[in-house]
Amino acid sequence: MHPFALPATGLTHPPELGAARAARDWLQQFDSTQPLNAQASLLGQINLLNRYRMAAGERLRVIEELRDAVLHAQAGASSRFAGRPLPLSAGERAAFDANQAMWDALATSYLHCLAAALDGDGGVAGQVGLIAHRALSALSQMQLDALRAAHLPPTGYWRRTHACYEAAEKLGAAERKIQDHTLNDERPTSVRAAYVLCVLMHTASPFGLTHRQLRMLYRWLGKWSGKVALLDSAIHQCALPPLMLDLSSDEAIARAAQRESSLRWLVLDEFSHGIRKRLGLLAQGETPVALRLGDELSPAQADRLLRHLHTHCCRGGLTRAEPRRPLQQNASVVVGMLAVQQFLGGGTPALDMVQSASLQVTAATGYLVEEWRILDDSATGLRLGRRIGGDGMRICNGMLLAVRPDNAPQFMLAHTCWVMANGIELQIGIRLLAGTPQPVGLARAPDGEGEHRGHGLLMPAVERIGQPECVALPSGWYRKSRDILLSDGAGRRRVRLVESLERGADFDLARIEPAA
Repeated sequence: MHPFALPATGLTHPPELGAARAARDWLQQFDSTQPLNAQASLLGQINLLNRYRMAAGERLRVIEELRDAVLHAQAGASSRFAGRPLPLSAGERAAFDANQAMWDALATSYLHCLAAALDGDGGVAGQVGLIAHRALSALSQMQLDALRAAHLPPTGYWRRTHACYEAAEKLGAAERKIQDHTLNDERPTSVRAAYVLCVLMHTASPFGLTHRQLRMLYRWLGKWSGKVALLDSAIHQCALPPLMLDLSSDEAIARAAQRESSLRWLVLDEFSHGIRKRLGLLAQGETPVALRLGDELSPAQADRLLRHLHTHCCRGGLTRAEPRRPLQQNASVVVGMLAVQQFLGGGTPALDMVQSASLQVTAATGYLVEEWRILDDSATGLRLGRRIGGDGMRICNGMLLAVRPDNAPQFMLAHTCWVMANGIELQIGIRLLAGTPQPVGLARAPDGEGEHRGHGLLMPAVERIGQPECVALPSGWYRKSRDILLSDGAGRRRVRLVESLERGADFDLARIEPAA
């Protein structure tokens, strides 16, 4: 019995693509211009293939014929859910579920072949490295697309991924060199590198990144994961704390060894050195293209993403500067810059009305006060959760919030640092700003009149934590050294936008000083 969770096979429903020649002929008539239709056709054929009993060698030849068509269809259909706010709409959810089912079916085909190799099937004996790498490649892309939709991979994902690597290790194929054109790298890779890629994508704190950053990170790790050593015993001579893995578990990282654990350790010293070397060269003026980081990022963006990767992957998972405390408490939350402006400008009577009204009524007011559970907190942030199916606004990284825990006297400003769907629960991590937000009018014209007007939220300076006086602006308002006019009930004053402190999805937070 293999730990791959494979479907049972039989001879009752023979697939149309039961041989490599049949697959080639079918692909010649295949319409790949409509990604959703192509995806559905491929998924149906591969599911039939996965439930049909056939020689492992022929199964491998068939799925190799279909693989490029699968990759093309998946790339075309992923735009329907990647980077969308949560919860996903019904259409987005259907596209995401089809995507995950396709990756699962592709991995299952290769795992059928790997199971046959474990059973001594001579028809695939010389292809074990290719088979295991192809399976892990499908699993890693399944993980990537789940992360791009801000979802955790499904239950059983890590048990399957660990089992695939362990099988390759047992068959002596973990270090076999494999060429994979999907990595955009002419250098060969290995089963070990494909497995390490999955683990590092998990440890890189992916839910705080955009779906484009995740795609870039995946490319980088596909090229660099071969620099990570994977050992079956702990060592103490490495400069960085190794990551401990348990191949018998359904978790990416092992927190503690269990009696039946099958432990491995990732040694990240060489991987860390490569990242730090690239950071140094960027600081000296080298371009991302020259460093083979791609042409989609500016030097500053590449620097930030490299630092994020190093911080979260190369410190043994110990990346929190502040400890979190578990809590059993609720919080009232208003989501979005415009909603927060309208809510804070409406005062307490509006809050009472919203809390007792239905979603349809509150939507007409421009804001909704939602109830979230506080899962844990730290000095500057909270982790919140609510049911995905409950009433509430859709939310994404970088949105402005107004938050009031049940034991707090007033609402505070915050912004989302990460968003994640975990089964039936939506979770967010937020960073709080100290002080009471004050609604202010904004104007760009010297006299405060004209078309360039808007509304913002003024935050006071808090010296004890080093927070300067700042203003939350609507997106598009910030420009370094721009003078604007702030107005409230006490009058007007001219200030200068000195520095961007945070650039969110629907707001910019800028440090201000009196204008000259």
